[in-house]
Amino acid sequence: MRKDIMLNNLGFLDVNPLTLGMQECAAGHSWGPSLRSYYLIHYVFSGKGTFTTTRGSYSIGRGEVFVMRPDEICSYKADEHDSWRYCWVGFECVRPIDDILANDHYNAIDCESLFYSLRDADKVQSREWFVCGRIYEILSRLNVQSDVKANESNRYIKMARNYIESQYTEQITIEGLARQLGLNRSYFSKIFRQETGKSPQDYLVDFRLEKAALLLRGGGTSCGEIARMVGYADELNFSRMFRRRYGISPGKYRKTK
Repeated sequence: MRKDIMLNNLGFLDVNPLTLGMQECAAGHSWGPSLRSYYLIHYVFSGKGTFTTTRGSYSIGRGEVFVMRPDEICSYKADEHDSWRYCWVGFECVRPIDDILANDHYNAIDCESLFYSLRDADKVQSREWFVCGRIYEILSRLNVQSDVKANESNRYIKMARNYIESQYTEQITIEGLARQLGLNRSYFSKIFRQETGKSPQDYLVDFRLEKAALLLRGGGTSCGEIARMVGYADELNFSRMFRRRYGISPGKYRKTK
């Protein structure tokens, strides 16, 4: 049994609802391989089946959604013995949302009430506005999961950079920084380089020396004091690192500015 809820295409600029409906699938019901020109999200109320994209094949059951993206070839098939009952909503989106819908499927049990409300959208005045609002709510909940999975390493790097940039005057060690983040040092160094293009040590050194160069241009403070102000207890080590970075000693750098 299938129910389609008719929608007008109102041409909303951000999220524009196009299709909405629900279906109790026959045993083994299938679609594709084919594609759509818009986003299409299915939420499974009961039963199970298989969703296949170019990235893999997934078993989808109650409380999960599977995501079809514009112009991507995919297919799906309901189970032969425990067939799907699902709701779908399709929409165009001007804003890029591939980062939100980064995964082919999600555990979305917290979206169930939203999809249940969509089943009665035909009883709502201005149903297109109502559906648009529900799509935004669905995307906001799916985005939380995408942020956790896609940006977990980015979150660690943001904390590490903030720590370096606020505590660079202290005796920071990369081993200690990784430990504070609860990460293995080699793994921390790997993801830090992937995000910033630099190792944590190089990032720390570059940040300290940039601050030192700024202080040297200001004048009035000795090179030894500046070394300590940017986290170097050893003035000779500071001078060596500065020369390696800028090609001249701190003293000569001051005279050129």
